[in-house]
Amino acid sequence: MDDTHYVIKPRPPFRAFFIAAVATILGAALVVLTLVNAWHWVVLALGIIVLVAGLVLFLAGLAATGRGRVAITFTDDGYSLDGSAGSEGGRWETVTRVTQSDDGRHVTVHNGSDERHHLVFAPGNSGQVAELLEDMTKRLDAAKGYTNFG
Repeated sequence: MDDTHYVIKPRPPFRAFFIAAVATILGAALVVLTLVNAWHWVVLALGIIVLVAGLVLFLAGLAATGRGRVAITFTDDGYSLDGSAGSEGGRWETVTRVTQSDDGRHVTVHNGSDERHHLVFAPGNSGQVAELLEDMTKRLDAAKGYTNFG
């Protein structure tokens, strides 16, 4: 079989982006209103702080989105998981069990009694989960010598 590659992408932090947008607009409005109406400098400082906080939250959301990606590679011998936290992997021969959560978004690959690799998918990726599990099943069957008599 050819190597297959999958990428788990995290759900964008919509709540953080919304809060960042509101803070940025509110901060900018305070700065403009303070300058136009000659309000006290404390209101100007507050506006700048809120504006900067909104921009920082937006940038943090962008950074979190990029850091949460995990690349999965399936080969004939095993699998590898590469993400921002490092690389892990295993061989198909050592996989003892694969489990899936009730909602289908959390897949756990068990290697023996101690080692586990967790794959957590964002909502709405059920097609990708099904494709990955089908590929994993074929590779596990081939590695363990199982055949389909259907």
